[in-house]
Amino acid sequence: YVPLIREMCIALNFRSASRGVGASGDSSIAVFPGGGLEMQRQQPGCDTIVLRRGFVSLAIEQGMPIVPVYLLNETSVYRPLPYLATLRDWMYNLTKAGVPLWTGRFGLPLFPLPTPGRYLIIIGEPLEVGDARTPTNGDTDAVLAQLE
Repeated sequence: YVPLIREMCIALNFRSASRGVGASGDSSIAVFPGGGLEMQRQQPGCDTIVLRRGFVSLAIEQGMPIVPVYLLNETSVYRPLPYLATLRDWMYNLTKAGVPLWTGRFGLPLFPLPTPGRYLIIIGEPLEVGDARTPTNGDTDAVLAQLE
């Protein structure tokens, strides 16, 4: 729980990422599997992907396809403050949430405008996971292998 951020997420209709949350009917789920860990490992000019098993298991449980989406050059939008790396790592280890300490446009710390640049969004073909079922480790590993 981070004051104000929680309220902002509720106002934007965000939902918990717990297992009890799933899609129903014609809705879908957007998941950012890298999360705080991927954010902590971010380095300008170096794209890092952290794939976790939970989102794959959730897709298999719901029988929903996974649509891979990737934003190239996203690490240049905001640059982490290098002199606060130890503080960021300590906060991540304590909370398991990424701590956004960055510089934005003009190199100003915590400046809300992103650094101008060219960004490319790549949207892959949906990866079918089959009918809804309880996933096994083998099911999850097979889908992760297709994503890598």
